[in-house]
Amino acid sequence: GRGVRPRAAAHHAPGRRGSGEVLALDHHIKRVLRVPGYVRFVDDLLLFGDRRADLRAWREAIGDWLGLERGLRLKHPDAPVVSSQGHLDALGFRMRRDGVTPLPRTERRFRHWLRRAVWDDDLSVDTLRGTVASSTFHLMER
Repeated sequence: GRGVRPRAAAHHAPGRRGSGEVLALDHHIKRVLRVPGYVRFVDDLLLFGDRRADLRAWREAIGDWLGLERGLRLKHPDAPVVSSQGHLDALGFRMRRDGVTPLPRTERRFRHWLRRAVWDDDLSVDTLRGTVASSTFHLMER
């Protein structure tokens, strides 16, 4: 398959955008445009399909919807359409049909963060426990 990575960029402060607006975008992409493969992480959108022409048309339709419905624009409206055959590196992870693994840089950043967090006297044990649990979820899924 092939994928495209457009990014949505707000004209307003990101904190002013509610989850309802994000859900409306998800609904538009999945239900109205019927994109067969879609992943969103915060403001990064990954679309997957078999034809480059479809991916370009969906990117344009998403850009139009963002502008008309939300007053937003795609940060990279000309993002390249790339092949995801084999694997796709995005969002700090390598994605394959058989699973998702962190890229080496992501692992290094996590180890560095963990070393600092363990020695931080201001961090409670409960906060550290919750943060480590949520941060290691993807690293443990190998």
